[in-house]
Amino acid sequence: METANTVQGRYHGKLTPDAVIDGKDKIYTEAAAHGLLAVDFPPEGIPLKVRVGRHLAALQKFFEVWNGYHADKLIEIGNIPDFQEITEKGIGFFLNESK
Repeated sequence: METANTVQGRYHGKLTPDAVIDGKDKIYTEAAAHGLLAVDFPPEGIPLKVRVGRHLAALQKFFEVWNGYHADKLIEIGNIPDFQEITEKGIGFFLNESK
């Protein structure tokens, strides 16, 4: 599973923490405008919280489908935030503070 991440593609500008978190990159946006990317990439970028939200939503769906076919081997995981919660509250809200 993969989501568009400006720091992993071959078309990107300077690799910075902001580029990872905000998902914005001028060069990536320009490459998308010229049809050079294999994915849709909006000018406003795809923030990390959206990419993480997509992954968690996909995992939740996988578990749901798995459990529908394998009642004898259920995968049960609780307290996974849904896409809306992640995008509204951000990833940090769900992480423990380091000690």
